[in-house]
Amino acid sequence: MRGFWLANWFNSARPDQITAMYDRLYAAGRVRVRSARRSPGTYRFSEIAEAVAVAAKNRGKALFTVG
Repeated sequence: MRGFWLANWFNSARPDQITAMYDRLYAAGRVRVRSARRSPGTYRFSEIAEAVAVAAKNRGKALFTVG
C-alpha cells in the first residue's frame, strides 16, 4: 500500500502544477463541487451577500461566474 498526503504536496507544488492537477481532475469528472445554491448553482459577483449567506446556511460553496 502506498499513501499520499495531499497537504504536503500542496505545500511543495508550484501554482501551475496545482492548476494542471485540477484541470485533469475536472476533465475526468473526478471532482464535483457542491454548490450552496440549488439552481442554477452559481452567483454573479453582485450577489455576494446572498451567496455567502446561503453557503453558510447550507454548508456549501458559493460559486461565482464572470460576465
